[in-house]
Amino acid sequence: MPSSWIGHKIEVFTDDLSSIAYQALALLREFDVPHLARNVVHEPEARKDFQLLRLRFVPSFIIGGHCYEGYDPKELGMLIKKHFDIDIPEDRLFVGIQEHKPWLFEYSKPFISISK
Repeated sequence: MPSSWIGHKIEVFTDDLSSIAYQALALLREFDVPHLARNVVHEPEARKDFQLLRLRFVPSFIIGGHCYEGYDPKELGMLIKKHFDIDIPEDRLFVGIQEHKPWLFEYSKPFISISK
């Protein structure tokens, strides 16, 4: 890690529902990238900063004093390499959207149509 970045972290704005934000945080943990998760739902200070920065999407990142909105795998990998000298393989940077969405209700009963 460059000496100018000792003690610095990536700030990651998250919420409770974004599977991409969850996967991005898991990736940062897996590769020991210094970071601070800031939940805009539960942390009033994080929500205030998110709004002041005029961010619209989670995850959003603050890296090296610059804001990056949304998840761009190639850009994130490049920035982590530049600021923290940590190589993350390109194929590990890509995240998937979960098919199961925990905020949707699922019913075990079959749907019954009513005929006319």
